[in-house]
Amino acid sequence: VRNKFIQGLADSGLMSQESANIYMGIQYSQAMGNGTTDLVEATIEQMTLAELLEYYESGEAGAGLYKFDLGAAKDVLNDGNGKVNDVYIMSAGEASGGNSNRDFTLSSILSGDYNLLVKANYETKQNDCKVDEIAANIKNLGIWEWMFDEFEAMLNVPGDSNIAAAIEYARAHAEDLLDSNALGLDFSGKCKEKDYNGWSGVINAMNQSSGISQDSDKSMFGSIFGGQDEGRYSTSDFIGITVYRNDRRAYGVFGLWDNKRKKADGISINISNIAKAYLTYFSEMYLGLMNVSNKYSVDSNIDDGRRVSQSSLVGLDDKFMKFDIVTSTGVNADQALLSGFYDAVFNQICLRGWTENNQVQDTDYMQEMLKTGKFFLATCGDDGYYYQGGYSTNTYVREITDDDAIARAEARYNTEKQKLNQKEEMLDLKMKNLDTEISSLTTEYDTVKSVISKNIEKSFKRYDA
Repeated sequence: VRNKFIQGLADSGLMSQESANIYMGIQYSQAMGNGTTDLVEATIEQMTLAELLEYYESGEAGAGLYKFDLGAAKDVLNDGNGKVNDVYIMSAGEASGGNSNRDFTLSSILSGDYNLLVKANYETKQNDCKVDEIAANIKNLGIWEWMFDEFEAMLNVPGDSNIAAAIEYARAHAEDLLDSNALGLDFSGKCKEKDYNGWSGVINAMNQSSGISQDSDKSMFGSIFGGQDEGRYSTSDFIGITVYRNDRRAYGVFGLWDNKRKKADGISINISNIAKAYLTYFSEMYLGLMNVSNKYSVDSNIDDGRRVSQSSLVGLDDKFMKFDIVTSTGVNADQALLSGFYDAVFNQICLRGWTENNQVQDTDYMQEMLKTGKFFLATCGDDGYYYQGGYSTNTYVREITDDDAIARAEARYNTEKQKLNQKEEMLDLKMKNLDTEISSLTTEYDTVKSVISKNIEKSFKRYDA
């Protein structure tokens, strides 16, 4: 969710996509702004599967250990139907003595060839085989959840959406291999053994033979003299659940048919192949998302059994498939601090909610809100907590004089003042001209007035008025 928050900021233009990729690649600090200043980033290295296993076994990766409890596994597989007689864990070529509890790591599983073998319906007169119900319970064994969680913890790179998608894809498809509705192989045949139960033959055949072979049917007389049918069965080449259905019927005295069926149905799954299939599904998806040509695949032919021989699985000898592994974490003083800022914002949103105000882009509005105390600033203190306060007391915010703006305003003022001064000078000149003109007119007026006055005075004196 945090990565979607960061990506949303990039999509909104609040940061560059390059910055978003960097921040999403730094491990998320869930406590940032809530009492901690720890900021860590992951160191990524690329490894082949062989190198990965070596690193895994070194102890640096914190390799998990799974103890397979055969008794507990039997209870899970039975799940109340009472048809599971025994459970075996064996490696290829191992004798029946392999029936013991095992401690597993991913390394031991991937470098080994471990089969889980289940014996069901040992002896019954009824044709009520519940082998499919038992097969359906295989997916509930704890080893699968442990295995997938171990893979995810080891392969996950924080902030890498392609790896996250590949992990999800790998788990979903690996879980499909545990689905009894999509059996890797369902083989029905007959198996002969000295005690006529057939199960030991199934166990031995699983570890000695590659694939399945079945002799042609023999007559009852041939069976009496030792010419019984045989079936051989191995899980090493199959990916997913396999079922062996044995309808072998025992013989009574003098070769007469016994009414009791000696059924020895077998259910098996190769644990190591499931692990390899998971890595293959992961590689298939990841390379596809990276637009890199992909040679890896898991056989999807259910009817003939998903076969290793028809798949291209990631193997220990594969030098080309490189896995991105988080080998260490450390503090990055620059990028981690920037990432931590967005972690803190995200954490505060998660804890306290958020609101939207379209006016925050208006500088005058923001300035007014801050000055009037309607908006506060939150700053992370040395103790890792965020504190709220006014802008005037915040050491990171201060009012400054915009010299450039003042210079521009002063230039405009001087220009306008000069224009006004020029207009004033022109007005003064016009006033002076008007004053001169008025003075001339006044003088002329006075002259005319004086002439008229003297003329009138002379006239009166002439006529002795």
